[in-house]
Amino acid sequence: RKMNPYGPPYDKYGFNENGFNKHGLDPDGFDKDGYDKHDLDIYGRLNPYAPPYDKDGFNGNGFDKHGFDRDGFDKDGFDRDGYDRLGRKTPYGPPYGKDGYNANGYDMDGFDRDGYDKDGY
Repeated sequence: RKMNPYGPPYDKYGFNENGFNKHGLDPDGFDKDGYDKHDLDIYGRLNPYAPPYDKDGFNGNGFDKHGFDRDGFDKDGFDRDGYDRLGRKTPYGPPYGKDGYNANGYDMDGFDRDGYDKDGY
């Protein structure tokens, strides 16, 4: 079984063999999606899913803190139950078995049994 790409062991500088610290940031301070702790990318652009959120719970780009838009769909076009606008099921959604993985072998965070996401990280 392979480990989570963001988990221990960490070296004396606080980074694991994949180059991430315990907060999921690389030595330059960016996460796997390319955003720093202030939700800015390397060019200073704000993460489209970042706060502040209005009283309805959505930011200026129309996304809530979980990454869903006002219609209930995420950036990939899937709703909270894992269906797209045409009713097709995502391979990463529920239901999850007792072991925490769905029929396609992914957990609720999108990692497979070896600890990798759909992009192999």
